Amino acid sequence: MAIHENVPTLEHPVSIETFTSADAALWQPHSHWHEALELILVQEGSFSIKVEHQVLPLQAGQGIFINQNRIHTIVLKANQEFSATSTRFLPSLVFHGDNSAIADRYLSLVLESPDIPYLVLDRESRDTGDLLLLLRQLLLTCQNRNFGYELDVKAMFCRLWKQLALLALSKRDVSGPQPSHSDNLRIKSALRFIEEHFAEPLTLENIASSIHTSNSECCRCFKRTLGVTPFEYLLKYRVYEASILLLTETATNQSISGLAASVGFNSPSYFNKKFKEYLHCTPKEYRENYLQTQQSGVRPKPERIL
Repeated sequence: MAIHENVPTLEHPVSIETFTSADAALWQPHSHWHEALELILVQEGSFSIKVEHQVLPLQAGQGIFINQNRIHTIVLKANQEFSATSTRFLPSLVFHGDNSAIADRYLSLVLESPDIPYLVLDRESRDTGDLLLLLRQLLLTCQNRNFGYELDVKAMFCRLWKQLALLALSKRDVSGPQPSHSDNLRIKSALRFIEEHFAEPLTLENIASSIHTSNSECCRCFKRTLGVTPFEYLLKYRVYEASILLLTETATNQSISGLAASVGFNSPSYFNKKFKEYLHCTPKEYRENYLQTQQSGVRPKPERIL
């Protein structure tokens, strides 16, 4: 699950959130997936996002559609700045019952398509230019909130789904053999295991055993899917958890050695080294920067629009 995500529910099937490079610096180590489909529009700057095996550069004015349950993560270079808007929605917004004839015809066509795990949205593209325009109109409608805007939003999502279904059909006609999903299934299980046991003294063998494979195949699977080794991902995840704890009141008087131990680091000096490597500041500087940001204005929470 995405750490920064305000998860859409059946009662509120859409959420919209604006995020920046400062936020992404915190999420960057975390590869995740979710039941909601996601549309991201880059407002300013540039960054890359890795979806399964592909690293996709995005610039201001571009966007991306990420299908349901696809592993993805922000890839951010040092000193890179951007702002973007993420729209997440559940299929229930369009389809009110899985047994309906409309759902039978169009739901799985998009969700189960091996050909559209993602789509980069570019106004110059014949395939995705209309989707990008529709996304811009949707965000503007939500911002203005004129009378009946909820109905307009639902109508726009229906149009959006139709465009996705048409693209899935066109790509299916020319697609080759479907790629194996074994790596993705293994990685999802391994990431769940790490999230549940990161504070314990894990070894490569522990992670490999959790997905019933050898140490060498576990490393190859991580490299193919995430571009890092299992241990590298574990270290990044531990630093991520430490960065969350640093912003809590209970961590105010906690020593660095105590914080390091609570997320699985035996050595405080090694913890400091990896923290600075991944987040480009020390734990103390990270907390001070956060407090300064809070004093200048709290970033709003993701918005429920329906």
